Amino acid sequence: MDPWSELESMAGLALRAADHGEEEYQPTPHEIKRWQKPFNYTKSEAVEQIRQQKKNSADVLLGQGCRISDLYWEEIRAEKEAQGHDRDSYEHYCSSMLTRPEGTTTTKPKTTSPTRKTYDLIKLDGPLSSAERIRVAGGLPTLPPTFSGTSNLEDGDSDHVDNEQASFCRVGNATKDEILEWLVTTTTTVSTSGWRPTIVKDSAASKDLSPATPYPTLGLDTTMPQNRLSGDSRDQALLQPGPDEYPVWYFFYGTLADPTVLRRLFSITSDDPDPDAIVYHPAKLHGSSDIRLATWGNGKYNALVDSFTTDLCRKDGRNAPLAGKAYLVTDRAQEDALRYYETDQYEVVRCLIELENSKEFVRGLTFRFIGAVDS
Repeated sequence: MDPWSELESMAGLALRAADHGEEEYQPTPHEIKRWQKPFNYTKSEAVEQIRQQKKNSADVLLGQGCRISDLYWEEIRAEKEAQGHDRDSYEHYCSSMLTRPEGTTTTKPKTTSPTRKTYDLIKLDGPLSSAERIRVAGGLPTLPPTFSGTSNLEDGDSDHVDNEQASFCRVGNATKDEILEWLVTTTTTVSTSGWRPTIVKDSAASKDLSPATPYPTLGLDTTMPQNRLSGDSRDQALLQPGPDEYPVWYFFYGTLADPTVLRRLFSITSDDPDPDAIVYHPAKLHGSSDIRLATWGNGKYNALVDSFTTDLCRKDGRNAPLAGKAYLVTDRAQEDALRYYETDQYEVVRCLIELENSKEFVRGLTFRFIGAVDS
């Protein structure tokens, strides 16, 4: 999913307002308790704030309250519910951070450690008009990565298509919270103009290759002493590929091994003059005793996962080699297309690929599943 696909889905939020009408909303005891705990509200304050939040349902993203899209809520739902929020209370929390008077503080809800790092895309606009401003607002030591795109939003009153160019910075979830705090405490734009930041969930598969350790490597627990760097000449091979190394070999084991899928992802048309635009190489993963291919989504999707237990291995203690296809990704644009296709249910990890035709071993990357597999 790209940022504009997420923005387009937000149009459906306006339909939620019709559910409440003019009748005053009566919150349930469970809702009241849910709002009292994270915000330290009294019962009457909780009731008042819940009713106000319901009235604000007609305001999509900007305006009276901070609104989030259906797709974004589904992405963060488990994490926020673990913190004691439902959708309305989390939207209220975001709104309170953006609209409280300067110099005041907001009691933040208790948080639990997330199971994995999540990211957001923030549109460069208003007081956050550059990557440098994002860096300052988020307290980052370096500039965050920037991505550009074009919207395809149609004007509802005409046949005009808005092809607006926009840029986004990618930041971690914790940095996003710091930026919201910065907006409230250092600028007056939020309180005086009604401007709100445009924040989109980044649903790409994560890629966080360490330049100094083998982490993350498929089938290798890099926290174990025997898997740490030893200081000899073999260490350099374990650090390959580097975080920004291109071209880079990828091992595919599912739908990405279908050339029609890659053609669509890379925008290669059937009349492309290069008949070899997509070139696969028969391959298999080396060291397959510590990995296995499972499924998730009730068998709908393949899931390559680590397997460090012997009950998943054959009698000789080794899994059968995992066959697939290797493809040489040429640049970051191709890699980004692959990462958004796989989504944040996966992560990019290092691996050792054997090219079967040449019997050559190459250091490459693949997608490892990080969710719960089918039992």
